[in-house]
Amino acid sequence: MDFPPRWQGHLAYIENLPGWHIYAIDHAGHGLSGDRRGTYRLADFADDMAEFIESVAGSSVAYFGASLGALVGMMVAGTRPNLIKTMVLGDAPWSLLTQNYMGSPLQQSRTATKAHLEAGISVEEEKKTIAAADPSLTSAQVESRAISMSQLRPNTCDALIDGSFADGWDVDQTLKDTTTATMILQGDDQNGGFQPDSDVTRMAELYADSEAAKFYGLGHGLDYGVPAAPFDIARGFLQRRHLDWQRC
Repeated sequence: MDFPPRWQGHLAYIENLPGWHIYAIDHAGHGLSGDRRGTYRLADFADDMAEFIESVAGSSVAYFGASLGALVGMMVAGTRPNLIKTMVLGDAPWSLLTQNYMGSPLQQSRTATKAHLEAGISVEEEKKTIAAADPSLTSAQVESRAISMSQLRPNTCDALIDGSFADGWDVDQTLKDTTTATMILQGDDQNGGFQPDSDVTRMAELYADSEAAKFYGLGHGLDYGVPAAPFDIARGFLQRRHLDWQRC
């Protein structure tokens, strides 16, 4: 998954959804949210999200999640069908976490991530590292990523290091049990996207109601470089499938 997510990393999408009542959420251990008392597994994040929707947002919401947020949305929609009416999933890396995960580059990188976080690198040093790793990022994007990294707690990596992150998640059953109208936004796996075509094919087979769009040339973040297409497709889908439904 693309670390370290916080809500400000998706400002471009928020700005392209005018007129919506938006709740922008930092998961536990991320951004300015508090720590969890227990583990940081997918089921834990899904429980937190379901509780938030039920207690704050109400049922039948439109859900927009990318990376970790997309995985959370998948689990909530498949286990609590009354909570999410429509859903946009941004480059959900589910097969990376459920198929041959231990020993994979993603699993190994999380050990390095935790060590890096525990070293307490300053935001300014983080900015230099991020800018050197990806010269295509703007200064604002570099700063946002650096701040996000500084706010991420090291123990959020634990379940990704020991391979327990997706424990108890039957992906196929979750997909089969999902009635939510879903838009799948896929990055280009030749350009840093985490979701292969086979994932999208499987989702299309098992979801009752889904659409998909792949964005060639865009990586896992989808919004870096501010491409218009993902915004337009997401906004159009939510207009057709959620706002029009509310008016009926």
